[in-house]
Formats: sequence, structure tokens, C-alpha cells
Amino acid sequence: DFASLAQVSLFLILAAASSASEVELVDEAKFRIDQPEDKKLEDLQSSGPFFYIGGANGAGLVSIYCRSKGWQRIHDNKRKDYKLKWCETKSRETYYNFKEGEQLLYQIPNNKVLTTKIGLLSNLREYERVMNKISKNLNAK
Repeated sequence: DFASLAQVSLFLILAAASSASEVELVDEAKFRIDQPEDKKLEDLQSSGPFFYIGGANGAGLVSIYCRSKGWQRIHDNKRKDYKLKWCETKSRETYYNFKEGEQLLYQIPNNKVLTTKIGLLSNLREYERVMNKISKNLNAK
């Protein structure tokens, strides 16, 4: 089960880099066709695994992949029985309820250190500074 989470994780990293607005529209249309309005919540709770998507950021690709694996999309962001939660915004509540080894969460704490230009630049400069210091220490010996 953890191996399948790792496989999904790898796909999600790749999907996050994609722009998928058309895919998202097609996927949402498929969802509306496949899911009758009167489908009971109990039916959704009895079968799974589940994934939640909040926002866009590659959501269409993520949804298509998860559904191809037999997962069901849930629309209630308060549910805690998901295998994957794909969100654009971070939430403390989500972190507190996260079950390591059982769930995937697309929310990286402090991600701005790598996902913004200034954050990446600062980290690359710090890396260069540390590597120069290590190199000088090795050459001094």
C-alpha cells in the first residue's frame, strides 16, 4: 500500500509542473456525468480510497490519475479518510490530522524557500557559501 502511495507521489510531483486547465474541465465534466446527484454520502464512505482536490495547480491531471487507479474524489475538505489531499493553501488543521505513511499531502511547509525566485536564489547562494567554506577547510588540511 505504501508503494502505491510512492507511485502516486511521483506522478503528482510531475503533474504539479503541468498546466492542465483543459484537462481539468474535461475531468470535471466526466465527474458530473459519472456521479448522480442523489448518490448518498454513505455510499462514498463505504468505498475508497479517496482523494480531495482544492484549487487548480494540476488538479485535472491529478484527478484523472487517481480515478484511473480506482480512487474516488471527495469534495468535503473536512473529511479525514483521504489518501491524497491536493491543496493550494496550507492549513494547520490538515497537518495536525495528517497520518504519515498512510496519506499523501500536497502542502510543503515553508515551500517558498524553493518555489519563489528569491527563495531559490537565496538558497543557491547559501549552498554556494557553505560549499566554498567546506572546500577551503579541506584544502587547508
